Amino acid sequence: MKHKLIRKTRLQRYYKLPKPITIFPNKSFNFKNELKILKRKLKPEYKAIDNECNYICISDAKTHTERLVFAAGRIKNTINGKIIISIYSYAKIDGITTTIIEGGDHTTIHDDEVYLRHLSILNSSKNKTKQKNKQ
Repeated sequence: MKHKLIRKTRLQRYYKLPKPITIFPNKSFNFKNELKILKRKLKPEYKAIDNECNYICISDAKTHTERLVFAAGRIKNTINGKIIISIYSYAKIDGITTTIIEGGDHTTIHDDEVYLRHLSILNSSKNKTKQKNKQ
């Protein structure tokens, strides 16, 4: 999977994926449901552009050792036309939630490439075929 880093902040990295992902490590994550929730919460002047998971955000916690992966996408301000990349849902798609009281757990942190490779393997055409056969 060829991905492209498109935005970086101190704690977050946003990646554009070469094709939308539909299979997530967090089996309870449902992109379509999360998108519906986002659209209800957005102010009227904002519009979610992406209806598929084409972007992800790999985010480090500010207060403790934790790295999680979230679905992200483009949001357009319909008044000025500006488009931003933002997290679509704070329901994680990958990573391990750690305990803030204990300061987190450094053994659960991986390089961004590991999470990107994990998503790529899950969303390979072979695994998508297996997923469809299960349904």
